Amino acid sequence: MDKPRKQRSYAPLTLEGAVSKLLNTVENIKSRNYIKPHEKKLIQYAFSLIGQPRKEPKSKADKRREDYRYFLKQVDTECGPVSVCVCALGLRQTVFGCMLEDRRLRLPMMVKKHKSDLEIPFLREVVPDLRDRPTGAEHEEGTDSQDNTQEIREQSYSTSTSVSDRTPAVSPGHLAPESRTPELQSDPTEKPRAMQQGKRDHSKNGVGSD
Repeated sequence: MDKPRKQRSYAPLTLEGAVSKLLNTVENIKSRNYIKPHEKKLIQYAFSLIGQPRKEPKSKADKRREDYRYFLKQVDTECGPVSVCVCALGLRQTVFGCMLEDRRLRLPMMVKKHKSDLEIPFLREVVPDLRDRPTGAEHEEGTDSQDNTQEIREQSYSTSTSVSDRTPAVSPGHLAPESRTPELQSDPTEKPRAMQQGKRDHSKNGVGSD
């Protein structure tokens, strides 16, 4: 009989840990200078939550969603939309929901304290488009794995094609002379010598018969 699997328990994120995740997110995005498709959906989801009115939670999932919505709305008011984008990517709803209540309540002020560190210039240019075209209340849990799988497939395809492009087709004319297989050639003097030898044998045989 199989023993039931133990559920892994994760330590709630501290304020310092949350800020560290946000700073790491900023560095990653700045390094590549673009956002991935699944990250775009996370940002759109965050703005769609901000645009929703407050609803009385009827379940734990509703409570986590409402807490996250309230947090993002505070960040938007105090720090602006770029900080909302960073929080949406660095502190997703599930991660934020696992934090202790007192830390969640103090987190907006910590984000405001590090506002200048969370600035990403190119995000400021694309934020209006992301904010004006939300995807609705699409939850981020169902989008990450699907988009990441597609991304891995695209990277694998890109790698395979780039290798084949870099490898030139080798034709016999491109081979070095010493690497070619030498052709077997016959000695041009071999046939006349054989004919002369045959004549000598024939003359000897004729002399002996007389």
